[in-house]
Amino acid sequence: MGRSRCRNCSLGTAQNLGGGRVFYHLSRPMTLALIPELREEIIEVIAHYKPVSFILDLEALDRFGGAGLAGLVETMQRLPAGGRVYVLHPPKLARGIIEIGRLDNLFVIVDDMPPADAAQLLQGAVMAGDAAPVGALKGPDATNH
Repeated sequence: MGRSRCRNCSLGTAQNLGGGRVFYHLSRPMTLALIPELREEIIEVIAHYKPVSFILDLEALDRFGGAGLAGLVETMQRLPAGGRVYVLHPPKLARGIIEIGRLDNLFVIVDDMPPADAAQLLQGAVMAGDAAPVGALKGPDATNH
């Protein structure tokens, strides 16, 4: 799949990792006003790639509340049966909400995975010896969304 840009999307970058895995890096800080746009962007990415595993990098997010949790649940619901949402670099509050709500059966926090498992999940996102953060990668399957 080549590089393409969705209409009016500018919040992140999606990358098809193959094997039914899609990596989405939120690349700018969020405000309440941008939540509907992010929702539409993620819906479009899922509709385009049809992933089984959706890896969501929230490193740029500094706040997380009810709308964020609702967005994670909706993302999971849009995946096929048995699909998983993996959360990378969640804000501290997001991690707490996921753990306290016992939602870790719905969402996997990648930062908590054994390093070998996390590396296998992200295989293809970071080339051997590449020191760039995963979200900074651009490739033929990267989509600015």
